[in-house]
Amino acid sequence: MIKKLLTLASVSLMMFGQANAQKISEPNLFSQCDSTQLPLAESSKPKVIATGMRFLEGPTWSVNTQRFYFSEMNFDSDQSNGPKSNIYQWHQDSGVKLVAQELGTNGLLADNDKLYVMDHGQRALSTVNLTELNNPSISSLQLTPLVTNYKNKAFNSPNDLVRHSKGHIYFTDPDWQLGPRQQHTPFTGVYWRAPNGELTLVSNLHNKPNGIALSPDESTLYVGDYSNKVTLYELNADGSIGNIKTRLDVASPDGMAVDCAGNLYVTSHGPGEVQIFNAAHQHLRTIHFGESVTNLAFGGKDGKTLLVTSAKGTLFTLRTELAGLGQFM
Repeated sequence: MIKKLLTLASVSLMMFGQANAQKISEPNLFSQCDSTQLPLAESSKPKVIATGMRFLEGPTWSVNTQRFYFSEMNFDSDQSNGPKSNIYQWHQDSGVKLVAQELGTNGLLADNDKLYVMDHGQRALSTVNLTELNNPSISSLQLTPLVTNYKNKAFNSPNDLVRHSKGHIYFTDPDWQLGPRQQHTPFTGVYWRAPNGELTLVSNLHNKPNGIALSPDESTLYVGDYSNKVTLYELNADGSIGNIKTRLDVASPDGMAVDCAGNLYVTSHGPGEVQIFNAAHQHLRTIHFGESVTNLAFGGKDGKTLLVTSAKGTLFTLRTELAGLGQFM
């Protein structure tokens, strides 16, 4: 049954790959996608690659630098503007390296030479040039806010984001890192920022929306929240949001990632697991990590390395059989 469903998904995937072949920065990973292949080998297990850090979040892969980046939040620091954060990079040969410190970052998204940042310190969607992360003076790094409010009301604490191939950005704004600051927006929301800078509220009904992702054909937006649900929204060609398709049950869903066949990988924070669903929304597998996992991102030269972050400061990798969407578009 699963094989049949995955085969159906391959048809839309082939159409998507043909229409978007010119947009792919890496070797054409989509055209190599065997959507009848199960996403993980039976023997696949998480591998610990680093320990001893603090609360880790927001991993992303950069095609330009061929490195992963992720945030480290310090909940023992001054919480006046939410926890202070560092940004690290990881490469399989050179390991973990601190590239920025004393910021307020959570979710990250690399796009060409730019790093988009969910910036709870400034309550903003911010950016920084990736080349600045190689500056030896890491303490002087400044984030540039793109948007800080909705209808003149400050965001709570922007958390996670995903980018559409046409430049649309979708992001979540719970209140996890709000700290003692006053809440100006009377809800925790999901937002859409169009390429022209226009900001639209997608939903104000989610209870602390958290992880967010897009399907390979960009027809579905996934949003996880504190109600133990992942909501699937229809996504229109112009970037606007349509009706709710369905909801998946996942305990404390956090960050999410999607592979080339449309399989969805959801970090289940409380149980310390990654739940995998196929393109037909059927549960395929549960991967146990033994501690609270927070987020994950595909990357590596072949797109088949999942970098997984945890609340206890452990960094994991998990090898997959299918390439993930990473930032390859």
